[in-house]
Amino acid sequence: MDMQTQVPVVILVHGSWMGPWSLAPLVECLEVSGIPCRCPALSGIDGSYDEQAAATGLRTHVDQIVHEIDSRADEHIIMVGHSYGTLVTSEAAAERPDRINDIIFIDGIFPEAGKSVLDSLPDLRERILDMVDPDHGAFLRPPSAAYLGLESPLADEICPRLRPMPLRTHSDPVRHSARRLKGRRYYLGFDETLLGQSIAREARDAGWDATMLPGGHMDILTDPQPVALVIERAFRAAQTA
Repeated sequence: MDMQTQVPVVILVHGSWMGPWSLAPLVECLEVSGIPCRCPALSGIDGSYDEQAAATGLRTHVDQIVHEIDSRADEHIIMVGHSYGTLVTSEAAAERPDRINDIIFIDGIFPEAGKSVLDSLPDLRERILDMVDPDHGAFLRPPSAAYLGLESPLADEICPRLRPMPLRTHSDPVRHSARRLKGRRYYLGFDETLLGQSIAREARDAGWDATMLPGGHMDILTDPQPVALVIERAFRAAQTA
């Protein structure tokens, strides 16, 4: 295929305790605009407590997304990660730098080599560890609505859909620092979240295009259009690159 005629594809990575459903409204916005998307379900977050799920770690998810990238050898790729998905996105992009046109983080961690989710969020570390399931110690129980900044009726819709998260996804360290990633890089934070402003400043200091959006962490479900517009801008730029 001629490089000038390639159609970019957007690969989206969802957050902890969730699945592709959490990004479905965003995907719908993008596909209406003619933007092809893939949003795979990260393994080990299906409600089972078997040995395979218990052994699932950050590396499991990175390998899964790297495989998704490799399976699309003839396409430009725009990587999008939400929440925990920013770590997976960052690691996959670092391992396939020649394949990634753009990287977009949505209200997530700005990864630093050698640090895990628990290391990166010291203010939330104890709250996260309090979620360790007393009967299934290799898993984090789904968080409360308050932890996610949710109120009814959205909380009533989202909380029953959350699933246990393998603990190793939050305790395994990343191998690469986000500040060393190449290509066009965007950080989108929400101004009502606990860490949005500070992580956006960190991204901006590293040379990323950092923008704060109104709303909370899960507003991507109720008002995905502002995020979709940034992704669409990246998509159009990649088409003409």
